[in-house]
Amino acid sequence: MTGPICTRCICHTRTFSCSDHCPIILLDSIPWQQWKNFPFQFQNYWFQYQQVQHIIKKQWTLQPQGTRIFIITPKLKQSKQHLKEWACNSLGNNHQRLSLNTQKIQMVEEQLINQPDNHRLNSWMNRLLVQ
Repeated sequence: MTGPICTRCICHTRTFSCSDHCPIILLDSIPWQQWKNFPFQFQNYWFQYQQVQHIIKKQWTLQPQGTRIFIITPKLKQSKQHLKEWACNSLGNNHQRLSLNTQKIQMVEEQLINQPDNHRLNSWMNRLLVQ
C-alpha cells in the first residue's frame, strides 16, 4: 500500500509540561467547534468554600413530591445552576487562569533547562505545579 492512509486528518502536537510526554491531537477534516457552554463539572476543591456547602445543603433540603427520580432531579438541577453561578461570580475564569499558569510553567521549564541547579526556579516550579 502506498500513499497517505488518512488524507482528511490533521495532526497537532502540543508542548510538554511537567513530563516528557507531548499531547497529540488528531482532527478530522471537519473543523472542531468549541462548545458555547461547557458541560458542568464539579471541582473537588470547591468544598474548601463554606458557600458551596451552604448551596448544596439548601438545595437538598427541598422536598418535591413524586417518585425518587422526580425528587432527586430538581435537587441536582438546582444545585448545578446555583453552583455554576457561584463559580462564575466567585472564582472567575478557570480556563484563563489555567492557560496563564501553563505559560508560566513552560517559561520556568525553559529556564530550568539552562539552570537546573537554581533553587529559586525549582521552588517557583513547585508552587506553580501545586496551583
